[in-house]
Amino acid sequence: MFHRALRCGVTAAAVLAVRLAGVTPAQAAAGEGSAYGLKADGPLLTLPPQAMSQTGGPETNSLINPALPAGIAVGTLETSARHDPGTGGVASQATASDVMITNDGLGGQGASVGIDAARAQCSSTQEGTSGSTTLSGLQLPGGQSIPADAVNYSFDVGRGRMTVNEQIHNPDGGLTVNAAHLTIPGLTAELDLDIVIASATCGPATTP
Repeated sequence: MFHRALRCGVTAAAVLAVRLAGVTPAQAAAGEGSAYGLKADGPLLTLPPQAMSQTGGPETNSLINPALPAGIAVGTLETSARHDPGTGGVASQATASDVMITNDGLGGQGASVGIDAARAQCSSTQEGTSGSTTLSGLQLPGGQSIPADAVNYSFDVGRGRMTVNEQIHNPDGGLTVNAAHLTIPGLTAELDLDIVIASATCGPATTP
């Protein structure tokens, strides 16, 4: 069990390219941003972005104890995405609390994972784009621990693999930050199961 808070940040210029397994990062044009609290993609489990917010509206969103498929539970999801025309800046953030994903929620193919609180945030200014993740109470099988400076840090969870503080420098110049991204491999890539917890995307800043 991982009790202490983990906070990690990196500027977009320092982000290493990472291979996404079955999930496509959000895209955002200059001045645009978005965030969601939870999403799942897979042949046996599909969950659209929960508590979605966008700079084009709604700029804030939240859900409390949402009805989710068996084996997946969260307490609260809160998101926001805003663009400031005066500065040109974009800021997005997503939080998810009391997250529990059990073996049932993973189609019987993974180990249970719990997170007391997950937060992903990003911002774009005239100086560039940056992002960070905060995780607390990460409960993993086998008592695994995570380095405090972890960025795009991956490790095995049952048959699956989890990446924390996943930061993707998008081709459009923006940044996507996923607090936690769990992938369960299928027989082919089309059968992979992907669960993303707390995701924020920021496009580049606009000219003030």
